Parts: sequence; C-alpha cells; structure tokens
Amino acid sequence: MQPETPKAEAIAYHGWGFDRQCWQPWQAKFAEQGIPLKAFDRGYFGASTRPTFEYPESHKIVLAHSYGLHLCPSQQLRVADLVVVFGGFHRFHPDEPKAERRSRRVLQQMISQFEQDPDQVLQAFWQNCGLPPRQWPDRSTKVLQPLAHDLQDLDHSLLCIEFLARRPRVLVVHGREDAIAPLSQGQDLAQELFNNAELIELNGPHALPFTQIEACWEAIQPSLTAIL
Repeated sequence: MQPETPKAEAIAYHGWGFDRQCWQPWQAKFAEQGIPLKAFDRGYFGASTRPTFEYPESHKIVLAHSYGLHLCPSQQLRVADLVVVFGGFHRFHPDEPKAERRSRRVLQQMISQFEQDPDQVLQAFWQNCGLPPRQWPDRSTKVLQPLAHDLQDLDHSLLCIEFLARRPRVLVVHGREDAIAPLSQGQDLAQELFNNAELIELNGPHALPFTQIEACWEAIQPSLTAIL
C-alpha cells in the first residue's frame, strides 16, 4: 500500500553558525499538522545534507533563518507556495550609510578574528543571537572552511529578489531586538517584495525562531491553514 501523499511538505534552512538541529522543535510541530519538514545542513558542525522536495502534488513550504535564505536553492524558491523568512535580509549590510559602514567594520573584525580564534567569534555570535554558550568539539578544516567561507560571503551576498517576489505568499518575521540583522533589514526586505509579503514584528533576538518558538508558530499558523 502506497503511503498517503501529504498536503504539504517543507524544507528549513539555518543561517550562519547554526545547523539542522535547531529545527527539531519545528519538525515536531509540522509533524502534528501532517507536514514532513526536512532540515538543510551546511555542514558547519557535522555532516552536510541537501534535502529536496519529494511530492509533486503537495504544497511546498520553505523556512529560512537569516543567511539560510541565501543558501536556499533558487529552484526551491521558484516552486514554494509559502516562504517564511526569519531574521532575513536582501543583503547583510544595511542601506543607511552610517549603519553600513559600522556593519562592514564589525564583519571584517569577525573575519579577522575567526582566523585566530574561531571559538571566540562563534561564542560571541551566539550570545548576540540570544543563545547560551555551545560546545563544538570538531575544529577540523572540514568544519572551519565553510564557516570561514560563508562569513566572508556575508560581505557581498545578494539575494535574487525576483524568486521571492513571484511567490504567492511570503512572511517576513523579524525580531525587534535583533542585534545581528536589525529590524530595518526585515522591513526593507518586505518593502522590496511589494504586495506579496507580510511583515510580522515580534519581540525577540536574531535567534527568534529558536528562542520564541510558540510566538513564531502562532504568527505563521494562519498562512499554513490557508494553503492547507
């Protein structure tokens, strides 16, 4: 007997300095709705994984946190019925000149420090995201290379906005206390997407979908219900 095709399927993308484990609570919540949620992993702290959509007839959902929006393949954005962006941005540096200069300076400091002491950079980053300290025993070249590469990529990575602009439903969920990608970044992204994006501002830091899970889930529930 063939398994029943789910009404929807989802793929989640983490940002810089995270891995697929951060989406485990979300996988449980989606499972309660009968939606399989697979989590992408860049391979920062272990094996990498590149999930794909499996069911042609199911609705497609993409969740992306921060830089994870830039890691999501364009072919998946092209077919998504719902895209939920947490703490995301069109480009990492703000448009306002003074804020852009400060952002570039801080990022360059992180890049330089990462070469000398990657643990210090990551611990400070997680703290600024609103997360507690974390142990990551694997400091191999295999782990450090993608972290260093993507940290540098943040300086110039530019989202191809047209893929999002054509999606029928985009939620831009942003924390008011985001110290990594300020709220203005989410506001700008939503504005660039014109009428097909809804901006949802919540109290919380950059790690919003992992520290304020219930608030984020409540915020996206109406859109999930609509496509189901």
